[in-house]
Amino acid sequence: MPTILLIEDNATLAETLRYNLEREGYSVLHASDGIQGIELLHQSNPDLLVLDIMLPRLDGFSVCRILRQESNIPIIMLTARQDEVDRIAGLELGADDYVSKPFSLGELLARIRAILRRSERQPGTPNREVLEAGPCGLISGAVGRGAMGRKSPCPRRNSTCSPA
Repeated sequence: MPTILLIEDNATLAETLRYNLEREGYSVLHASDGIQGIELLHQSNPDLLVLDIMLPRLDGFSVCRILRQESNIPIIMLTARQDEVDRIAGLELGADDYVSKPFSLGELLARIRAILRRSERQPGTPNREVLEAGPCGLISGAVGRGAMGRKSPCPRRNSTCSPA
């Protein structure tokens, strides 16, 4: 079951989204501010992030910028900011999609399914080539992932061995 991290400060919206995402079969983690969201992401390694922009303590643009330096997690920005400049900024910072509030729940769920479907094609190492020989492999440009995206026992090398 894919895990979605929702970083949203509006408690009512967060609970509504959690309820509907769980009904769709997702596991949902929730953080109500940007700093808590980054901490939860580091602890839980979710499959997708739904991120508000206007957050306390650390805004969504800053969260996206920080996460893109260390992670390829798919990010959907879900926000009341509808101006073109905000949509462009979010996408340029590394968001995979941008949904403006108010939004259609059906459309948001379809966008989540589409992004997760695309990310499943290259687990753990998007846009990287994996060369395998038995249980060992070489990942171009990767750090800390073994064959098929599993965590490697040798996290600081580009050559990896995964369990047989």
